[in-house]
Amino acid sequence: MLIAARWMLTDRELRPFLWRPVLLGIGLYALLLAVSLATILPWGMAVLRAWGWPDWLAILAFGYGWLMGSGVMLTTLIVMVSGPQFDRLSRLIEVRMGRVPVEIPRRNAGRDNLARMAFSFLGGFVVMLSGVCLPVVGPLLLGGHLAWVDLTGP
Repeated sequence: MLIAARWMLTDRELRPFLWRPVLLGIGLYALLLAVSLATILPWGMAVLRAWGWPDWLAILAFGYGWLMGSGVMLTTLIVMVSGPQFDRLSRLIEVRMGRVPVEIPRRNAGRDNLARMAFSFLGGFVVMLSGVCLPVVGPLLLGGHLAWVDLTGP
């Protein structure tokens, strides 16, 4: 795994597998934030106004909800855009290690990507909740463990 990590950092052909998913995930995250600000926040403000509550309460609730869920959303989006690239990356690494690459049928790749997204979302949600029981330490330990399990999974 350390050899593959070194290749990822030094090889120009492999380096895009590091930055491309992160940039695409951040772009989708920004788009999701913009759409949420344009749709969910005005709706929440209208509901609270109908109940006679001030608009700043909706802004505060939206900000808090976004802050709490943003890590899970960003991680899920990055996994969503990086999943389809894993097959190509695996083939390139296997060839460089002198192994015969294993071909994965396309239908299995889609299923694998959906499973990774579900694991990422649910795992991120559990990590977020673990912060309530063990602030800072819980999310770091549990999040690190889940990332390692996902990284080394078949």
